[in-house]
Amino acid sequence: MPEMQIELFSVMLVFLRLGAALTLMPGIGEATVSTRIRLVLAILLSVALAPTIENEIPAMPDQPAEVVRLVAIETMIGAMLGTMLRFMVSALHTAGVVIAMQSGLATAMMYDPNQQAQGALPGNFLSALALVLLFSSGMHLMMLDAVAQSYQVFPVGEALPLGDAAQLLGRLLDAAFVLATQVAAPLLLVGTLFQVALGLLARLMPTIQVFFIAIPIQMLIGLSILAITLSAAMLVWLDRFGMRLDSMVP
Repeated sequence: MPEMQIELFSVMLVFLRLGAALTLMPGIGEATVSTRIRLVLAILLSVALAPTIENEIPAMPDQPAEVVRLVAIETMIGAMLGTMLRFMVSALHTAGVVIAMQSGLATAMMYDPNQQAQGALPGNFLSALALVLLFSSGMHLMMLDAVAQSYQVFPVGEALPLGDAAQLLGRLLDAAFVLATQVAAPLLLVGTLFQVALGLLARLMPTIQVFFIAIPIQMLIGLSILAITLSAAMLVWLDRFGMRLDSMVP
């Protein structure tokens, strides 16, 4: 009986970290994924992972306060790992908003099930394309491996350095905004030049209805530039996502 309790305790600790990471992880943690499927997947992975890291898991404490402390630490570590990966997908939503503003699609909003809110059409498209690339390239397995390897960086029972974790998440958020600017850079450049050209045209020919003429042209140019640069932009994003995964694996 004590051995059974120790095994259940080990599986529970692994489940807390892995389950929290899966809740926020791109692809697996999307709102469109059934909660039951995510729960069953977390339990199965925890049962499979617990025997491989049994040397990293401390003995079952006798004090309830110590159990609560372990539960809180493991949950926070899992949530931090999932948030680190979620920032990379959120960068595409920011890039989609910039692209929508530069292509005249800012007023065309659509419900985004991933964000559970209204979002710009380019952002919804880029986020859906990112999930396809993650699963087709096998990076969903790399994400799970990163969580499994996290026990070497964050051993079970050791307190999470909240100050360092906050600084790390801050740097990752800053990097996500930089990545969003890089993805939307072609549209941002062309859109700025187009607006400058419209301003000059309005000054030279004040009687022309500039906005009436410019909106369809702006949409055509924006969609054309997006079609030309889409593959390169997504390859850049996928490369940055892979670098983030490499940095998480010791």
